[in-house]
Amino acid sequence: MGSDSFFTLARTYIPPVDLGKGRVGLVVVDMQYNDASPDQGFGLALSIIEPGSMDYFNERNETVVVPNIARLVAAFRDRDLPIVYVCVGSEYRDLRDMPRRHREWIRRIEQESGVSDILWSQNPAYAVREEFAPRPEDTIVRKTAFGAFTSSTIDETLRALELDTLAVVGIATNCCVSTTIRDAADTGYGVVVVEECTGDYDALTHDVAIRGLHFNFARVVPTVDQLVDRLDAGAEV
Repeated sequence: MGSDSFFTLARTYIPPVDLGKGRVGLVVVDMQYNDASPDQGFGLALSIIEPGSMDYFNERNETVVVPNIARLVAAFRDRDLPIVYVCVGSEYRDLRDMPRRHREWIRRIEQESGVSDILWSQNPAYAVREEFAPRPEDTIVRKTAFGAFTSSTIDETLRALELDTLAVVGIATNCCVSTTIRDAADTGYGVVVVEECTGDYDALTHDVAIRGLHFNFARVVPTVDQLVDRLDAGAEV
């Protein structure tokens, strides 16, 4: 093969996702203040430890990801389509229900930064961003690790909602979004990822994650408008 440009986002071998068949739901991953805010939780802690390290992430999150997820959530609400919020954290202040390595990782960040209780569910930063906060008719799934399918009841919840097709958005592209999408695809769901509704800690990592998902796990739709147009047309992606 040789050339790094041989495979492009125009080429994929996974089956198309038919938005006109089955039942489609929106899955919003980790868009909480503890994980998706410049001045709370994880974002604040890393900025204290390594000043400037979160600049790219914060810029993309605030100017691209958050406003576009807000638009997509509104579109799903207007069409009476289900929305599932995946929230990361622990019910316990000592994080006892999280994997040991996750506890050690977050405790080190807390100790170095002085930002405490980053993933404790009783911290106000556990809340989903107010721009698209859950409503009573929405569903919240709580997870304790990177992947929702390995650390929550999401599969049972999605099946109870009779969903077989998922539009997945959130942060970070290479981590919790990618892990959840890969497991969803392996479990048999048709998955679409909206590129402008995802973000990562640098542009290269984001782009590589999107390309990896495109080749094997999900159909990539660049914009909210394109996904909404396909939804309304009941078309394939």
